[in-house]
Amino acid sequence: MRTRGYLILALLPLSHATAWWMGGRWPDANHASGPSKKHAEEADASRWSVAELLRRGRPLDEAARANIELGFEERLKAARDKIPQDADLSALIARCEAALAEDKQTDADLVAAFGFWIDRDPDGALAWLSRFSKEEPDYYLSGQLTRYLGEGGHSRLNQLLAELPRLRKTLLKSAQDLAMARGGEFTLALARTLTTPDDRFSLLNHVFQNPELARGHLASARAMMNDRQASEFIGSLINGRMWVLAEEVMAAGFPEEQLRWYEEQAPGWKLGDERQRLAKEQYAATPLEEKMRGYGRGENHEQRSHMPWQQDFHRTLPDFLSWCYEVKEGRSTPDEVLTRVKAAWPEAASVDRELRSYIFDQVFWNDPVEHLQWIRQTGGEEWQKDVLANLVSLTPEQIRSLMESDSRLEFPRELPRGLHYSFLFWNHKDPEGCVEAIRDFPDEELRAQLLKVFGREDGP
Repeated sequence: MRTRGYLILALLPLSHATAWWMGGRWPDANHASGPSKKHAEEADASRWSVAELLRRGRPLDEAARANIELGFEERLKAARDKIPQDADLSALIARCEAALAEDKQTDADLVAAFGFWIDRDPDGALAWLSRFSKEEPDYYLSGQLTRYLGEGGHSRLNQLLAELPRLRKTLLKSAQDLAMARGGEFTLALARTLTTPDDRFSLLNHVFQNPELARGHLASARAMMNDRQASEFIGSLINGRMWVLAEEVMAAGFPEEQLRWYEEQAPGWKLGDERQRLAKEQYAATPLEEKMRGYGRGENHEQRSHMPWQQDFHRTLPDFLSWCYEVKEGRSTPDEVLTRVKAAWPEAASVDRELRSYIFDQVFWNDPVEHLQWIRQTGGEEWQKDVLANLVSLTPEQIRSLMESDSRLEFPRELPRGLHYSFLFWNHKDPEGCVEAIRDFPDEELRAQLLKVFGREDGP
């Protein structure tokens, strides 16, 4: 079960390849068969993911650089704009079907194709999505469904829930997102169109846990709940700010037992809300260098990607990522980035070690051997923590080169998570090649661990 969970996470790099797989021009009525292999390989560099561009040694042109700096919504709009109005719908459908059949993660091109399809043939698109729907809604594809509901499709929500039971979670998630954006009045009106009590409650319970959206609407919402649902609603008020609606909650007709519980909880919510507000104010007033202090002392890769100070850091140094891209392109070095940071931000000198770790995070995977030497020579005694935290960004081939280049890089007893993910992805794509490469791995202990997992010589 654990290995299966790893495999799901390991497949995430497939999203980097989706843009390549769907490379080339969108099919029109005269080009319904899709791009040939040769055409895909010669696709414009701007259509490749950043990881593919850099790992294959292809130069970043201006189009690719612009794509790096775009968020998903901007990339989705650009992908949608590339689809001609006379695009052959059957070819787009075939591409969507092949992508999900092969368990490829959604990318802007795939989502744009599905969005075009749902505009032209909503029943066909939704029936197809129902066939491929998983237990949890797909974030990006459900976003297109939210857009469809918002452009008038919400009038069919009750019908769709009845006709497409496998799509229930996705439909409700999209309806909830739409209602959160439209507000309380819209939520009540939409709930009244739903004939199934559980569907109606799912919408109300999700939206009206937000005090701003619930204000003035709790009595109307209560009227659409049975007693069991009303008790569940009060019992799940996990949003601490609901104390601001205490008077309205007490007068809305909820069960007495649940109201007594609410009265007991509300003072604590109010106190917790006040403490949280003060903590946020205190953190906001803390100098950036103090927020960064201690970074690189053991966080894993995921934690390093979501540090609370990073927004402030990039606001202070808006060109930082551009400087790191220059390193990846061979036009600069990590030391030059560090010099630029210190010139633009005088306080940076007090967090020199933390800055080196953060720069290393950005550039390591492009040239692991070279950048390992840099962090080892200049990064203090804890440089191995930086390396181990970033193994998740490397390919198996890069890890092997890294081990061959530096015998002083010692791995802990437990196989590092990033290393495991890399080999899981390789094993998924080429099991025999993966095992053959592991047999030649230079580190004996690590080779034994990998063979136990992937070679199954000592495993089940």
